[in-house]
Amino acid sequence: MAAPKTGVVRIVLVIAIVISVLAGSLYYALGLVGGSSITTSNNAGDGSTSRLVNESFSTTGNLSRSSNLSTGSSNATMQANLTFTYTTTYNFSDTTSLFRGPHSHRIVGNFSVGSNPYLFCYDPENKLIYLTELTGNDVTVINSTDNAVITTIPVGSRPTGVTYDPDNNEIYVANSGSDYVSVINASTNAVISNVTVAGGSPTWVLYNPYNRNLYAADYYGPGAITIINGSTDKVITSLGLAGGPLEIAYDPSNQLMYAILHDGGSVAVIDSRNDSIVGNISVGCAPHGIVYDPSNGDLYVANECGNSVSVIDDTDNHVIATVGVGASPYGIGYDPATKEIFVSSTYGDNSTYIINGTTNVVDDVVPSGAIPDGFVYNPSDSCMYVDDALTDFIQIICSGR
Repeated sequence: MAAPKTGVVRIVLVIAIVISVLAGSLYYALGLVGGSSITTSNNAGDGSTSRLVNESFSTTGNLSRSSNLSTGSSNATMQANLTFTYTTTYNFSDTTSLFRGPHSHRIVGNFSVGSNPYLFCYDPENKLIYLTELTGNDVTVINSTDNAVITTIPVGSRPTGVTYDPDNNEIYVANSGSDYVSVINASTNAVISNVTVAGGSPTWVLYNPYNRNLYAADYYGPGAITIINGSTDKVITSLGLAGGPLEIAYDPSNQLMYAILHDGGSVAVIDSRNDSIVGNISVGCAPHGIVYDPSNGDLYVANECGNSVSVIDDTDNHVIATVGVGASPYGIGYDPATKEIFVSSTYGDNSTYIINGTTNVVDDVVPSGAIPDGFVYNPSDSCMYVDDALTDFIQIICSGR
């Protein structure tokens, strides 16, 4: 294994932090507006020459994040506000991985999008990528063949989760700052309806191919999953689910859905054949992202304050491995071409950790900008896309190039 790269980073920050501790839950919000300067040079440590990072861009924005964390020993409430300006010198296209495993990954390109990009979905019918913009209150539509931004679609407040329904060629968007899910016609890229959901703050929406329904998770409200008929876009019912349902993954081998309970430190198991809750799996602290790996039938859960990924065997629904990754893993995605799991260390070392789905060990680590978050696989170039929520860039990570 090659040694990690070393880097020289100069950062000037003006930080105003207000912290209050109360009994309850841990809450934090980050507001970032313009004031640090970053220059980086890298030595791969693998015999390659040092590379000067020389592509510059500057940006100003506002990023707000919140999270509720609960541990077995205590609960706390904390609020933090950070303010700074920044100019970044960084060449994404010349960034290699920290070390090399069976696959050599690198960022081969990047392109800019709107305000605070968050989560993706891919539309195979039209070969388009849909990206929610958290503070832009819209969805950016990207041509997957040339990465050109085609249009932006205004939706509700603070859109987060997004999914594609192939049965009716529609895109569903969870608006966490509104009380509804927006429905977009993928042929016209226009909003055709808004579906009000239980709880009032949907953070995630998932298409279920077994029953052709949509499942919207509500984290900020009382905790519920709203079930939407995909043919009529009408609410069928809702499932009460305490513990903060945040994201959902579907396993086609057993028709089960797995909903991470962020505050509860567990994963609820839902049988989509009758929409009943059939189990609960303890994972790490504050699970934040989940993805299904069809090559091995396992589910991978990113544990935000556990700095780890829990691996769940879907044959008996228990944790079979825990993989250490960088601090604050948020986003998680699956690369079907390499059968690898990509995990973003969003508020840690700002890298993407790449897990081998066969061995469940970290094969590679790729520096991924300021705040890497969501992932999507693009079959047009067989690469993974990760958004940088701070700089408003999409980075393209490819394997074997």
